[in-house]
Amino acid sequence: MNMNKHLQLAALLDRFAELVDAVGEGAFAALYRDHAQTLRVSTDQAGVKSIGADIVASLRVGPGTLADQYLVRADGTPDVERSREYVVLVDEIRKRAKHIS
Repeated sequence: MNMNKHLQLAALLDRFAELVDAVGEGAFAALYRDHAQTLRVSTDQAGVKSIGADIVASLRVGPGTLADQYLVRADGTPDVERSREYVVLVDEIRKRAKHIS
């Protein structure tokens, strides 16, 4: 079990949860925070694999999905920088979650 990989994914999930909150998906943000916390402390390989599968499923790509969201500023204009970070995090988290063990 590679705890370093788990800690890296947990850190990405924490940052992503902030952005997910910003797009108005509080339930998903809470789920990612919970998964991050579990990844920091769990030694149960089956549980970690389950978290990886859950993350991959929640970040499937398609219209109207969580992965398809973007961020806006308070004035309603697109927040290009944070939206770009959001897209990068979706890809990186999905990739890492697929290979977690």
